[in-house]
Amino acid sequence: MAVLSVIMMEIKSLTDNDLIEEIADRFILNNETSFPTLLSYLLMFTASQLSLLVFFTQQKKQRALFNLYWLLIALFFLVLAYDEVAQVHEKIPPPIAKQRFKDHGWVFAGVAVALTLAICFIPFFRKGPQPLVRQLFWGAAIFLSGAIVIEAIGGAYADFVTKDRIYGLIAVLEESVELLGIAYLNAVLVEHLGRLSFVLSFVRGGEHWLAAPESETRQKARFPEKKMGTTYTTEPAHESGAS
Repeated sequence: MAVLSVIMMEIKSLTDNDLIEEIADRFILNNETSFPTLLSYLLMFTASQLSLLVFFTQQKKQRALFNLYWLLIALFFLVLAYDEVAQVHEKIPPPIAKQRFKDHGWVFAGVAVALTLAICFIPFFRKGPQPLVRQLFWGAAIFLSGAIVIEAIGGAYADFVTKDRIYGLIAVLEESVELLGIAYLNAVLVEHLGRLSFVLSFVRGGEHWLAAPESETRQKARFPEKKMGTTYTTEPAHESGAS
């Protein structure tokens, strides 16, 4: 997608045709009304719903205040998804040098929010399952390196130099890193749901079926030479003892 975005940027710079420019804009990563923006929104919204499923699944297993962290994570992703389409952050003024940083003033607020959340989640980092905590940490680090660090570099370049082709490439890199981070976090959440033995139920052919993580024993029987991971199997509910 990053390569496609760069190609579209080149096409746009070489044409004066309004229709071609409009089509190119729909595939440029740093264009806020583009297909990549829609993809980013969907990934953030999906992460929110997955975090909510983790909360309900863990509450079903054991009610604990610690599970509320998953509600906060779900809310955070939901706010990010809304902001991705509403672009509320673009309206946040900078606390200093307002004329110089007028287009990227929200970076200051982003740093403050990130630090506040990091402090609030210290108990979660200490008491949560460490493999999961490390995965979430790296996913968040990748996302924030794009959303804040590379965004700040791009903003500084635009403010002190100009919004030229190099700025466009920095913006594409920023959006690509953000997408990579949020996609990785979604994968982590799906894998965690699998470890929690999350079960889906649905109706197929008039029968009530269940979809659940396949047991390791059953996986080894089917794939004796394959490394085990989280796979899913479906079976009628009445065969598994469910009603």
